[in-house]
Amino acid sequence: MVRKIVMLAFAILLASGGEMGSTTARAAEAENGLVYYVDAALGSDANTGALEQPFRTIERARDALRELKTQGGGLSGPATVYIRGGTYTLAEPLLFTADDSGTASAPITYAAYPGEKPVISGGKKISGFTEAGNGMWMAEVPEAASGELYFEQLWVNGKWAVRAKTPNAGYHYVDENAGLRKDPATGETIDFSQTAFIPNDPQDAESLSGLSQQELNDVSVHVYSNWLTATRRVDWVNPADSIIGLSGDTYFMPAPIPPFTRYTMENFMGALDVGGEWFLKRTGQLYYMPRAGETMVTAEVVAPILDKLMIVQGDPAAGNYAEHLSFKGLAFAHTKHVTPEDGYKYGQAASSIGTPLPAVIQFKGARSVTFEGNEVFNIANYGLSVEKGSSDVDIVGNYMHDLGAGGVRVGETVNPAPPEPNKVHHITVDNNIIRAGGRLHPEGVGILIGQASDSTVSHNDISDLYYSGISAGWSWVSNETDTLRNVIEWNHIHHIGQMVMDDLGGIYAVGDGTGSIIRNNVIHDITRYDHTAAGLYNDNATTGYTLENNLVYDVQDYGYLNGYARNIMLRNNIFAYTGTYGINNLADSFNDPILGANIRSSFTIERNLIHFAEGKPFSAILTEPYTHTLSGNAYINETGNPNAFDQSSLNQLKQRYGDTTSVLLEESPFTDAAGRNFTLKNGETFPAVTGFVPFDVSTAGVYGDSEWIDLASDYSYQVPVRAPLPQKRPQLFTDDFESTPADGPMQRMTSYWTNGASFIKVISGEQAKSGSQSLKIQEFSDAVGYNFWPMITLAPYHYDGISTMEMDLMIDAGTGLELEFGDRSETGNQHHTMGLQIVGGELFGGDIYTPSKRTKLMDLPVGQWIHLKVSIGVGADYTQQYEVAVTLDGEQTPHVFTGLPSYADVFPIFSYFGMYSIADGVDTSTYIDNFSMSNESSEAPKLMLAAPASVKSGQSFAVTTQLQPGSQQATALDITFEYDLDTVAFVSAESLIPGVALVETKTGEAGKVRVIMASEGLTHAITEAADVLKLNFKAKKRTDGAGTTVQSTKAVVSNERGTEKNVQTASVAIQIQQGNGNGSGNGHGNGNGNGNGNGHGNGNGNGSGNGHGNGNGNGNGNGHGNGNGNGNSNGNGYGNGNGNGNGNGHGNGK
Repeated sequence: MVRKIVMLAFAILLASGGEMGSTTARAAEAENGLVYYVDAALGSDANTGALEQPFRTIERARDALRELKTQGGGLSGPATVYIRGGTYTLAEPLLFTADDSGTASAPITYAAYPGEKPVISGGKKISGFTEAGNGMWMAEVPEAASGELYFEQLWVNGKWAVRAKTPNAGYHYVDENAGLRKDPATGETIDFSQTAFIPNDPQDAESLSGLSQQELNDVSVHVYSNWLTATRRVDWVNPADSIIGLSGDTYFMPAPIPPFTRYTMENFMGALDVGGEWFLKRTGQLYYMPRAGETMVTAEVVAPILDKLMIVQGDPAAGNYAEHLSFKGLAFAHTKHVTPEDGYKYGQAASSIGTPLPAVIQFKGARSVTFEGNEVFNIANYGLSVEKGSSDVDIVGNYMHDLGAGGVRVGETVNPAPPEPNKVHHITVDNNIIRAGGRLHPEGVGILIGQASDSTVSHNDISDLYYSGISAGWSWVSNETDTLRNVIEWNHIHHIGQMVMDDLGGIYAVGDGTGSIIRNNVIHDITRYDHTAAGLYNDNATTGYTLENNLVYDVQDYGYLNGYARNIMLRNNIFAYTGTYGINNLADSFNDPILGANIRSSFTIERNLIHFAEGKPFSAILTEPYTHTLSGNAYINETGNPNAFDQSSLNQLKQRYGDTTSVLLEESPFTDAAGRNFTLKNGETFPAVTGFVPFDVSTAGVYGDSEWIDLASDYSYQVPVRAPLPQKRPQLFTDDFESTPADGPMQRMTSYWTNGASFIKVISGEQAKSGSQSLKIQEFSDAVGYNFWPMITLAPYHYDGISTMEMDLMIDAGTGLELEFGDRSETGNQHHTMGLQIVGGELFGGDIYTPSKRTKLMDLPVGQWIHLKVSIGVGADYTQQYEVAVTLDGEQTPHVFTGLPSYADVFPIFSYFGMYSIADGVDTSTYIDNFSMSNESSEAPKLMLAAPASVKSGQSFAVTTQLQPGSQQATALDITFEYDLDTVAFVSAESLIPGVALVETKTGEAGKVRVIMASEGLTHAITEAADVLKLNFKAKKRTDGAGTTVQSTKAVVSNERGTEKNVQTASVAIQIQQGNGNGSGNGHGNGNGNGNGNGHGNGNGNGSGNGHGNGNGNGNGNGHGNGNGNGNSNGNGYGNGNGNGNGNGHGNGK
């Protein structure tokens, strides 16, 4: 549906005489003011600008007004430039300066001619497509061949086309970072932990092996990390060792690439394999594979030329503002973003690292400017930004969609806040539709308020973005900000996150926002990829907000999340259908570099309705001293489980906080909660004791005529589906730090530190329990704040049994160290489970997050080596307790502490270990040596299967079997696997362990394979978790795409005495990406066929080989070639093949 552009009724005035300079006649001026006309199709810049003689360009009309003001002493009244329908292709962005300003009595308006739609485009149309085979079409782009033009975005018939990408859906995954390796360029051993990785599927590296260095550098790798992304170019590839090297790091601080990191790769010919994808060669050939229903003869294909379309710029320092300007009813489209040579990472909200991602429409030093009733679409960046020194800017009634990042950014994203005259204030963002954003930069937000005050964000409909809907604030510590006295109200924010990004909110706020109000918003359908989706989210140091009369429902994790916030009023809201907690208090205290140590989080929670059909109303992290106020809340338990929250739970809260007015309701007070109608069915009988005041949010979202309101709801939202994860295998760690170069980080662990002097790294020649090197954690007295940095983390992913962490440790008097053992997988979604603290030479356990409840275990000596051992039980077979053993230097018998309680309710997976320096404001050095993390599985042995998350039709792939033998060593193994004959074919099996032989592979029964393995004597018995078997499969050729599963249905392990135990079985899912067409495959490799082909020719016969190479008779053709038909055609290498032809992707097609 195309929206009729909303605009005001302007009088259309005919031209009359009057000379302006030597060439331009003055247009008609009536009582409503001066009018000029612009027509891209019929106008000329030599014309007068009258209706019958319109200008051709908007720039000429702007200059005519500028000249008129210069020669005539200014405008006597309002001036309007009417822009006729059509496309206005720009060679450079439109620029309006203070010289183009109107006045309060003579404002200037640039508006669409009534009933018409002018499109201001930064793009270039591309035509001349011809069929290129294999379902592709090709057009020559001479400017690309000459180097004049290079683009990374493309739109076909108004829709984003996808730059050739793999995988087509979902993600690839990192197995581990490359660590210490020889530099392929210099041969020197360097640390690649931040810039290179080993993929989970070796084929990811192999798929790049045939590319030239230029082609390789043109491949972009998009890396996802929590709430951030980074895009880097491929610098080098080592297919033999399965390593991909990038042009830079991928996180916003120095940190190795962790296991299971998601990424996609794009922009190489081998990835062009489905409709809607394209690829541009440096030699100028643009390849495109049409979607169903697209006809390339008539398709409108647009590539972007510009990265900005309009700049309104004054000079605040000189007091010269661009002001009293209005832009109404216009459309802005087609802008580019080109990956720099070393890639990019724009950080928080795509706005925080280096130069923020620019907007295509920019107001800088603008005052009393209106942007109303416009459309912004098909752009690579943010839609609009209001920047330094701007005030009284109204952004009203605009439709922004199909955005590379977000919609509107208000204020600077800098710290500290900018000084006068560069402050931004009194901005209105009202009645806009902003959706389908983050298509290129997923961390973009719908509306971002940075350093800006006294502004209003109201009545907007914001949806289908991958990070947050609205974000306010730009400081994660308690320093002075300009994000004050803002109002966020009556917005409809929905379908946010879409299971793409993490740590997000419908409305996200951070830093000091004293006097700001968030009210009367409707927020729902908020999801995330792995952790932390909230309806309302107050992150670090959020201060001084009131949140009231908001309706929040269908949120994957939390209705409200408080992360280290202060002075928060949470009042009279409704939270319903929140997956984990209605209200989650992340922590009760924090250290702040401005305010100092142990600052208490504080909020008032009153008169809220907290409905929960799963999860709980409150998180458990409410600790002494109780600095919060709770009263008048109604808890509605519809879980069917009274243990989730019952009267005793409420009584405990009430006693703790002196709450006398909160209630537990046995039935829902809502008219139809299941139908998402949260009006009160019996408002007059609702417990008055709570003081809850019913509120009406039916007018939240956009307002205006029915067509505008209908447009907001005229959109199809697909149910978000989390991409399949690879099997996360248990990780074991051991490091004596002797093999790591001095000044380097721990290998296979993720380390973080601030940009100041504090650090955590391997050092040599200072202290070491064994050898000459150890890990040093250094803090300095002037490094105040960020008390959890420096830190290191790892992801063990132990699923059951006893996990044991051991290390040698030397502390000093100032050491502050915290060890956290937890589950941050989706299963647990816990931030804290159990841990230890070392503070002031004392070791604490138990509830370490509540100082009055933590248990002192013992004093620790300073300046001596201490051996620390922590054992935790993981899985359902163990109580939630842990054991600590401390052996002092010179002692043989450890000090053992048992039965220490876990902080969380459950500990299903040990997926997270963190070691944090919590010293603050002191000089301190801590040394660690001989670190290890091991796991002794529970009694029952089990299997784990791993495979690529997705494969192409016709592609070969492997399923790896890991055996965890448990307490019994394995000398023989008997496993039966089942698979779907319609989707995959079994090829072969092979042992992965030397000394363990593959005795028999039975395939007599359809869809089943039975494998028997035996060790060659006790010396080769399997005693710990190991990859033992690889099953090789080939995906069958399909045109519809399908999912398939390989599973072990029966498994038995036996030891040297013949004692047998059943093994817990496993399964793994693989998505088979669909193919196109019939009987074709192309690949870099060998083609054998009964036909002849020489050079760049074709060979025909029973099967053919065509391409760059030679093929004679039944001989071989080597090179870039295609094999077609059902004949004898073999291709090894990169190939696209679909239907009855060859394999699709990297591999063998036959």
